[in-house]
Amino acid sequence: MFCCSLYVLLFSVCSAVLCMFCSLSTEFLEPFERVIQPEELWLYKNPLVESDHIPKRVMFAISFLTPLAVIFVVKIIQRTDKTEIKEACLAVSLALALNGVFTNTMKLIVGRPRPDYFQRCFPDGQVNTKMLCTGEPQLVSEGRKSFPSSHSSCDFYIVLRMAEVPDGCNSTDGH
Repeated sequence: MFCCSLYVLLFSVCSAVLCMFCSLSTEFLEPFERVIQPEELWLYKNPLVESDHIPKRVMFAISFLTPLAVIFVVKIIQRTDKTEIKEACLAVSLALALNGVFTNTMKLIVGRPRPDYFQRCFPDGQVNTKMLCTGEPQLVSEGRKSFPSSHSSCDFYIVLRMAEVPDGCNSTDGH
């Protein structure tokens, strides 16, 4: 029994680490480059604001630590065993990693520009005839990763995990 649970634990940890690696590596890939027609440029002419965002490190830390805190509080109040807490923590880490892989892959496939894409692509405000971006390449590439929202998918993941824990969905005895 111990050997089997050890293999399951090892498999779960390795799966979570692999998914987290895939999630982080997709952050640096180039998204699909949609052709933007001149008549739709008005959709992307919002001003570029650098200070109005939550850094990704903070977002991932909140996404990981909030469900863990709820798990620990609920499990301590319910006085459950350590195995159940361990399983819940592994589920949180795997869910966060899978959420990142799914969201980043969708961003790369869709390639939807952000509302401030014009300012990223043409920082001087002048559009050239071939519509070739003159902005910083990394900023322009990040400007093509608008949909789906990482913040929204992380929020959904947090709410889903927090809704499952008090209900006892992680219970090993089936109740």
